[in-house]
Amino acid sequence: MSKIKLNAGSGGGSVAFEGPGSSSDDKVIKFPAAPGVIVQVQTMTTNSRTNRGNNTGSFYTTGLTLSITPTSTSNRILVLASGDYFLNDSTQGAMAVYRGGSNITNGTYGATYFHNYSGSNFVGSFSIHLVDSPSTTSATTYAIYLARTGGSHSIMMPANDGHNLAHLTLMEVAG
Repeated sequence: MSKIKLNAGSGGGSVAFEGPGSSSDDKVIKFPAAPGVIVQVQTMTTNSRTNRGNNTGSFYTTGLTLSITPTSTSNRILVLASGDYFLNDSTQGAMAVYRGGSNITNGTYGATYFHNYSGSNFVGSFSIHLVDSPSTTSATTYAIYLARTGGSHSIMMPANDGHNLAHLTLMEVAG
């Protein structure tokens, strides 16, 4: 019989786990995560630019695409995206979060909306924070999409092709 015993440093008390001693009967003990605990994190970056200079109103993938496999159907996914964008004069744009092939943010304006009133080109930063409840334990893909929503020029992300980074992080949060 194998035994692991944890003793409290100064508060007293202990917890012991006991299990069979032979390797053929070894067992794995899993403890459920307390609500709000981060269960797993997936992250990626890209410096490859997406340019939306035509097709006003349609969202297109940016290359910020990442999958996560939730461990429980009651867990949530915290989606975090950040980076910068380049917006030509008198152009509007938006970024949306997609799960699978579906926009899970506002259909027209996505998770964030940009409008350049400056009369010249503009470089700005974006940050998206979204909590999603996919209710699955299957691999789930999240992606950031970009659209030109108005005007006749381009919106690009990241702003400097090949140099600036855009980030996507997925965190599974115990429910």
